[in-house]
Amino acid sequence: MRWWMRIGVLVAALAAASAASADTIDVNGVMRSYIAQLPPARPAPLVVVLHGKTQRGADMITRTAWPLIAKRDGFAVVYPDGLNNAWADARPEERRAGRGPPEGTDDVAFIAKLVEKLVADGTTDAKRVYVTGISNGGAMTMTLVCARADLFAAGATVIMNLTDESAAACHPSRPLPMLMMNGTVDPLIPYEGGRGSSYFLAQHQRLRRKRCGGDRSSRQEPRRSVHGHANFLALPNRTRRRALSRQQWRTSHARPVSRRAFPETRRRPARAPERRYRRCRYDLDLL
Repeated sequence: MRWWMRIGVLVAALAAASAASADTIDVNGVMRSYIAQLPPARPAPLVVVLHGKTQRGADMITRTAWPLIAKRDGFAVVYPDGLNNAWADARPEERRAGRGPPEGTDDVAFIAKLVEKLVADGTTDAKRVYVTGISNGGAMTMTLVCARADLFAAGATVIMNLTDESAAACHPSRPLPMLMMNGTVDPLIPYEGGRGSSYFLAQHQRLRRKRCGGDRSSRQEPRRSVHGHANFLALPNRTRRRALSRQQWRTSHARPVSRRAFPETRRRPARAPERRYRRCRYDLDLL
């Protein structure tokens, strides 16, 4: 969807719902952003809605029915933004896909300070604060419930399970009701628990290797072809000349490489595969 269409959908959603506004809050010296949709009657129940990886809080407004339901039932909703469009949940780094937030990010402190701010100014009823999230936001929901159960009345997650590592580190101060909504045939987040594996993941990895020159961790040694080089024609002319005798150079099919074959970089064609790899380091979104 084009950017102007996204803006149009966002404006339409906000117009149909009650008044919403974007704001920031300082958390340990870092300005964190969020969108708040507040009802006229206060104090009101509050729902904290956490987006998935690669998304922002505004995506939860345009892609879900939370704005309309909040207007209908008269409760407040906040849509926080994760740094780098991701949340620093309690899962270990190897269990996350794609780029995460900057090192040292404290999203528990961010959400806790946001809730405390809305309670202190009379917007929110402290006894009726709820948190929910999808995928990476669901993992952050579990992290919040485990770390700050005193702030929330209940939590709900969508397409996310509690990992073994997160469960071992989860020590809530009190029991909380939890709702977990997963698909029974979801291969990435198995309904019965355990590690996800799927045909779709294999297809994604195959596509990434094809587009990005392969995954460094699993890439096989390239097959050597012409004159001991995997891609002799892609080498600079000077390098190829050194590898060949004068007669071989004259008779070799190793002609100069056309720069048109490397549209992403015209000055350094030999490094084009590496440049493509750096642009394709992201893994499955939402996780």
